[in-house]
Amino acid sequence: MTPARRPDGDPGRLIAPLRHWARAAEDRPFLDFRDLEGSVTSFTYGEFYDRVRRLAAGLAGEGLRPGDRCVVHTGNSVGFMLAFWALQEAGAVAVPTIAQYSADELRYVVRHSGAWGVVAGEGLLPVVGAALDGLECRLIADGTPAEAELSLDALAASGDPEAGTGAGAPGDVALILYTSGTTSRPKGVMLGAAGSMYTALSYAQQLRLRPDDVTLTCMPLFHVNGMFLQMMPTVASGARFVLTPRFSASQYWSWVSDHAVTLAHLINGPIRLLLGADERAGERDHRVRAMTFGLPLTGDEIRAFEARFGIPLAMVWGLTETCCGATLMPVGFGARPGHQNIGPAMIGWDVRAAGEDLAELPDGEVGELLVRSPGVMLGYHRDPEATARTLCDGWVRTGDLGYRDEAGYFHFVDRIKDMLKPAGENVAASEIEDVINAHPAVSECAVLGVPDRVRSETVVALVVPAPGASIAPEDVRAFCRQRLASFKVPAVVELRDALPKTSIGKIRKGELRDELSRR
Repeated sequence: MTPARRPDGDPGRLIAPLRHWARAAEDRPFLDFRDLEGSVTSFTYGEFYDRVRRLAAGLAGEGLRPGDRCVVHTGNSVGFMLAFWALQEAGAVAVPTIAQYSADELRYVVRHSGAWGVVAGEGLLPVVGAALDGLECRLIADGTPAEAELSLDALAASGDPEAGTGAGAPGDVALILYTSGTTSRPKGVMLGAAGSMYTALSYAQQLRLRPDDVTLTCMPLFHVNGMFLQMMPTVASGARFVLTPRFSASQYWSWVSDHAVTLAHLINGPIRLLLGADERAGERDHRVRAMTFGLPLTGDEIRAFEARFGIPLAMVWGLTETCCGATLMPVGFGARPGHQNIGPAMIGWDVRAAGEDLAELPDGEVGELLVRSPGVMLGYHRDPEATARTLCDGWVRTGDLGYRDEAGYFHFVDRIKDMLKPAGENVAASEIEDVINAHPAVSECAVLGVPDRVRSETVVALVVPAPGASIAPEDVRAFCRQRLASFKVPAVVELRDALPKTSIGKIRKGELRDELSRR
């Protein structure tokens, strides 16, 4: 069915490229959703946009208005894709939430955002139901389960695609992403339609995405990297989008092969799992021309991955507040892979290392990394004080420390909160962590500072032994003494079975600091 012709509207609208390709290339394959059992659900651009329009009309029929906020609590699914784009079609605000949220965490987001409704994914209805207990908020099921009065399927079936929906202005808020809270409630990052479109186009152009490209996403779409580094640039380019519920090391290369993937994205943990797996026949028989990644890998790991699989790796650095944009390591010419080398500023983005007065520092000097572009956040929802602390004259204060080298490449050093001061000396926690993680009997660690009346701070290392390995706290300290100045050697080493992490694998250091402070 050919979608009715209607103007794309301002190109700053997130829905504009989907409308364009549905009209210009309605039969072009758009979405392949592949579940972990191997079943694939596919849409062309025309089919998908027709379903989006019907769902947007069905939501409007239930009272959704432009500017209303709707939580999408589904995980990676066809339902997430349809709900997200239908909300953009309706001029509403999508609020994607972390699928692992507890009922209390989800309830906070629903109340803080003032959500009109919640789209609940399969298997998540009990948590959503508990979160909405006593709240005036619509529950919309992804599918047609009996537990919900409304469902995406029923709304799409009832919606009139010719009815038209809200437009919304390009400067309006398009979505709100809640940052992972560790020591306090998360903040709602407001991202504008025009700014989000700017970021999507930035990545599409910098990664040279074409309509014949096929991107593979198994990272969560409720995070900024899955959304702005992968989904939106694919739509902006008219390319094909392959989506899976989550990463699977055992199935990854079959996904790449079966769908003729050309561009992929992972974070450091899954890349290490692929490197650690047994070699398999044909693992270099693919069409992937590049893989972007977030969270640091060592230079040796990058070179080993590229040599084994024949895929160039390009590190990306960005925050939710910067719409995932900031720096990107070039692919091919200009690539300088290395630990914490996050590349030059993206074209159209300004990045600087700044001192306490926010003035730019000379090359080589470590300071707070600031980011400015049309793609950065509009502010924090219902939190003007936090907005004023973070947005300064158009610059986002990232809270990350780094420096720019003489070639214009930026290097990440640490989070400002992860700078320690033992014996009055400035020490990056990451420097000590790198040494401890190099021990063959260590799986991972977290290094923190605990206030000390004499030494300013005492260095504490929380260490997770490698599977099957035996290591004692004094072994860790002896290993550090051979490689670090004495004031950097942890005064306390504790062995742990695991460390608390966010949904994308970052260690929750704030939670650990709270625990150590209480003790």
